[in-house]
Amino acid sequence: MESLLTNLKSLERARRDQLPVLERINQTESEDTTSLRDQYDHAYRLAQQEQRAADAARDQVARLLASHEQRKTDLMQRSTNKRRRMESRSRERDNRDTSREERDSRDRLLRGRRELSNNPSNQSKSSSSLVSDSAHSPPTGIISKGSLVAARVAPAGAASEEWILATVLSYNSEKNRYTVQDDDLESPVRPTYVLSPRLVILVTSETSSSSSRRRLWDRSRNPEMPRGQRVFALYPRTTAFYHGTVVIPPSQYTSSPLGDSAGADPNTNPMYRLLFDDDDDLELDVPAHLVLPVPR
Repeated sequence: MESLLTNLKSLERARRDQLPVLERINQTESEDTTSLRDQYDHAYRLAQQEQRAADAARDQVARLLASHEQRKTDLMQRSTNKRRRMESRSRERDNRDTSREERDSRDRLLRGRRELSNNPSNQSKSSSSLVSDSAHSPPTGIISKGSLVAARVAPAGAASEEWILATVLSYNSEKNRYTVQDDDLESPVRPTYVLSPRLVILVTSETSSSSSRRRLWDRSRNPEMPRGQRVFALYPRTTAFYHGTVVIPPSQYTSSPLGDSAGADPNTNPMYRLLFDDDDDLELDVPAHLVLPVPR
């Protein structure tokens, strides 16, 4: 970046130096061929300097853009690979959980049959217990419409569930269910999901002011997490949440990510630097309101 600025300054200087030369050429009498030749030679050399500086600056801009695009491609590829690894692990875990649940369910059924056969009066108690267990307990706090949440969903075609960034569309108090929509604004199709409250984690809510600006990072609800703490964060340039570790917390963050118009500031633009699981040594910058404690 510094060399690009140097070349741009050289380009500006070469253009500025040409102006007095061109003025002298216009003022020189046509009969004074020697002076005119010297002035033209000087202007030609300055034009060559301008061309070299312009070519160097253009090449450096092209390299910066290519590097930026490559970084975007690498991030997307890493995200795809990460998702595949997570799906594979989730399938293995689901298979283990399913086998264990089937075994436990079979054992409970056998125990229930034995208890019923031994004491028929237990049948009515068992039925009332099942009804009680199936009832949904009321939520402790309703997430308002328009809030951003982390939602555990099973996207169409996906091999397993994943956590995505979503927007709350509504809450059904009778069924105790949220309707949320994938927050991928660049996607032509944004699917909706109906989810239990246990599958929804508040990321940031909207204020009640007339401007309806999002209250990004609520420190009172989600305090800063220190270096080394395990977190659950939105992977850059995706709408998927993954596990990672804090490298630099917002209060110690001093640099600004490439391409952001706002500089990193603990108050106006708080950022974490994170190392996501399975990302080797690649450290990434994530806005503070998109970094959450690990779900229990």
